[in-house]
Amino acid sequence: MIVYIKNYKGGVGKSTITKNLAHGSSLVGQKTLVVTFDTQNDSYRMLTGKRWGDTKGFKEFVRTGETNVLNLKNNLWYYPLETDIFGSNLKDKLTKAFEKLKTEYDLIFIDGAPAGDNILDKIGIEEADKIIVPMLMDAYSLDGLAKFLKTKEAEKVSMIIPNMYSGTKIQKAHYEAVVDYLDNTSISVAPPIKRLSLEEELSHDGKSIFDTEAKKSLETRENYLQILGGILNG
Repeated sequence: MIVYIKNYKGGVGKSTITKNLAHGSSLVGQKTLVVTFDTQNDSYRMLTGKRWGDTKGFKEFVRTGETNVLNLKNNLWYYPLETDIFGSNLKDKLTKAFEKLKTEYDLIFIDGAPAGDNILDKIGIEEADKIIVPMLMDAYSLDGLAKFLKTKEAEKVSMIIPNMYSGTKIQKAHYEAVVDYLDNTSISVAPPIKRLSLEEELSHDGKSIFDTEAKKSLETRENYLQILGGILNG
């Protein structure tokens, strides 16, 4: 299964959510791969605490078939991205690359780049079984969601993840608005992922929410497991 973590708006925590879902998936026995469409490779740094500094990544795999995948943790692999310039000449190879990866991994998370509308994005949408949209609970994000859901790719949107949630009165009102807006649709709304200062420390150290036993992380860990259950069983 391919799950595309996608939002055209930056700063919504796509890489953080990808990191935690991917590690959680590997811990529940799924052979898991992260493919990033972000040339900053933020999710790699969040999972390792290091910068990726090689020159061969996902594009080289698509172009030549050379396997450059990185084994980061038990049951968890990662494909970094050296450039997002693929060109139309690699379109067929890109499709075949994903078809091959689907035969090798149980669950593939694509960490989407802030901007889309290139070949990577188009093929990612075509190959994805599900699109998951992280978003903030504010008026701007709600407007963006409404526009997003009018696009053709919205057919694959299966879940909205409210992220960096503080539970303020305004955020609660926006959360209720999202739930009401998506009522009687096939799109579910995940339990909100709270804003945690601990998350910044974990990402800096190359750890996920599942690498800590801190009490303040327990609810967030349970929420991620619930989200994973929705992905795997929904």
